[in-house]
Amino acid sequence: MIKQELRDPANYNSVIAAVAQDHSRLNEIATATKIKATSLRSFLNNLIELEIVERVVPITEDPNKSKKSVYKIKDGMYRFWYRFIPMRLTLIERGLSAVNKINTKK
Repeated sequence: MIKQELRDPANYNSVIAAVAQDHSRLNEIATATKIKATSLRSFLNNLIELEIVERVVPITEDPNKSKKSVYKIKDGMYRFWYRFIPMRLTLIERGLSAVNKINTKK
């Protein structure tokens, strides 16, 4: 979906990955992705529009002015994929999943 909807899938993937790895504040995401915070806002806004990411603002803050907002992965499938799959991708591609190991021991 990212490749179809957005122009720069590599940057969007890195933004989603950073948020999935608990980099939730704008400056943390910018540091993790090496994207300037000014450019990062448009990436995040597009991901919010696609309902992949959500911006959470404390209830005591004005949503239009708050600098205390955090970003979270809204879509459960994306949250799972970007949190667990990348670090295990090589094992999965080789067929070395935990389920496969259990089945071969029987």
